[in-house]
Amino acid sequence: MNHIAIFIDAENLTNWIKHDGVQSLMDELLPLGQIVVRKAYGKWSSPQLIPMQSTLNENGFELVHTFHPVSGKNSTDIKMTVDTMEVALDSQVQWIVLATGDSDFSPLFRKLREQGKEVIGVGPKSPLSECVKNSCSRYIYTDDTTAMDDDSGAEAISRSEERRVGQECRSR
Repeated sequence: MNHIAIFIDAENLTNWIKHDGVQSLMDELLPLGQIVVRKAYGKWSSPQLIPMQSTLNENGFELVHTFHPVSGKNSTDIKMTVDTMEVALDSQVQWIVLATGDSDFSPLFRKLREQGKEVIGVGPKSPLSECVKNSCSRYIYTDDTTAMDDDSGAEAISRSEERRVGQECRSR
């Protein structure tokens, strides 16, 4: 049986967590194997994150508190990266799921693939997520933009935008 580790950057995905995104993700991952690591990262004393704690706890997540000693610095990303690499190097986990809306994690996605791990990225559809998507085994969008029907009135990324994003991704 495959082992799965999930790491959630709660500070970047508050809306997704509020709208049952965590439960949907867990349901989607069940056919892949057993989820053995569940961690969610954030400054849990923050008013935006306090309401999410119960949802994450109910789904068996360890809440990793990260204190930001200097405004604008993101200790959450660093802690999540360190913990992810620790699990990747020291365990029998085959699948690593990184739920974040932050393209700064692209080098981590690539390094995990180099280590022979299957990587699932989770985040909103955006030009930046398209770059991250190229470094993943699979990418799950946190919004409905990929499941739009023709009557929704919403538009997908234009072909020229797709080409521009593709060029940016290759130049990194």
